[in-house]
Amino acid sequence: MSETGTSTGLSIETIESLIAGFSDLSGINPASLFYSSADGVKVNTAAMLRLIEAENKLKMTDIESKIEKQRKAIADYQSQIGEGVDDSKLRKMNDELLEMMRNQSRYFAMY
Repeated sequence: MSETGTSTGLSIETIESLIAGFSDLSGINPASLFYSSADGVKVNTAAMLRLIEAENKLKMTDIESKIEKQRKAIADYQSQIGEGVDDSKLRKMNDELLEMMRNQSRYFAMY
C-alpha cells in the first residue's frame, strides 16, 4: 500500500490485494476503489474510506451479535444448573464471553 502515494500508480498486486481486502462486503463494485490517471491507476480515497466504514460496521455488528448470543447461552445454562451454582462449563462460557469482549475492545481501539 505504500505505493498509493506515488506518482507511478498502483501495481497489479496492490490492486488485487485491495479488492480481496473488501471481498466480504456484498454488493460492492471493486472498480469504484480506483481511477485512472496519466500516471496509472490510483486509489479513490473517498470510496476506500466509505468501504472501510461499511466493513467496520459489518464487523462490529458481527461481534455484537456473537456477544449477545453468548450472553443468552450463559443465562440459559445458568437457569438449567440453578442460580448461584458455578461449574467448569459455566466458567468456560464466561471466559469465552470475556475474550469476545476483549476482542471487541481491541477492534474499537484500532479504529
